[in-house]
Amino acid sequence: MRTTLLTVFGSSLALSLVAGCVPQQKYDELTTAYRTKEQQTIKLQEELDASKANQKMLRTQLTDARAYLDQLETMTTEQARELSRMEGDFQSLSQRVTSLRVAALPPELNAKLTMLHDRYPDMLSFDEATGMLEFSADMSFGLGSTELSSQARTAIATLAQILNTTEGRDFDLDIIGHTDNVPVNRPETKKRFPDNMHLSVGRAMAVRSQLVNDAITPQRVKVGGWGEHRPVKANPNRGGEAANRRVEIMLVPRSTPALAGAPGAGMDANRAVGGASDDQMDFPPK
Repeated sequence: MRTTLLTVFGSSLALSLVAGCVPQQKYDELTTAYRTKEQQTIKLQEELDASKANQKMLRTQLTDARAYLDQLETMTTEQARELSRMEGDFQSLSQRVTSLRVAALPPELNAKLTMLHDRYPDMLSFDEATGMLEFSADMSFGLGSTELSSQARTAIATLAQILNTTEGRDFDLDIIGHTDNVPVNRPETKKRFPDNMHLSVGRAMAVRSQLVNDAITPQRVKVGGWGEHRPVKANPNRGGEAANRRVEIMLVPRSTPALAGAPGAGMDANRAVGGASDDQMDFPPK
């Protein structure tokens, strides 16, 4: 293009010179115009070359982008298949776990524990899938206290009778106390329970002591506490969540034979292994 323009312009200039004398001013104007056109042509050529190079680069990027998109689509398809497989495995495992949990307690024991829950619905809950009983701390204890209410003692006495039946005697008990996240502040409470961990253990111990008093052999019972560290619901900014203030009793199939001793010997056995009342517990006072 540049060569063609220059050739045409150059030919026009030559013809003008051949046709006759050209005034110097006219000659200078034509020369200037020629040089201007030449510069414009060079600039256009450079822009054309840059445009071609940019077009080539864009085509390369588009090709790479298409290849990357194809790769992503392949990965997405594979991940979707893997996710589907994992969901299937999870559902299968959940069904197996559920079936095992449901089978953990005999039907007769489930029925008796369900009746116990129905008798004390505000204080006691029962989950057949996990074999867990849960006492509401608000209904079972006073504020910052490990002293059981009369209703809670009555419910625990009935629970002990159920656990000493043919259906229940082959299960051990894990008793775990929990609190909300409100710190222990009352001076009279802090004297016995410095923090929520001690309070949660103290309440679990109180339930254990009552069960032992009601003829559950102490060797069947394990006690612990999580304080505020295992909430079942988010605690509000103020006041704590009532659902987190609880004592859980998990029925666990015994893996080893029960120790010798009649159920009625629970109180003596408790003393023999170092069991104590709430006032005699050797953990630091809260």
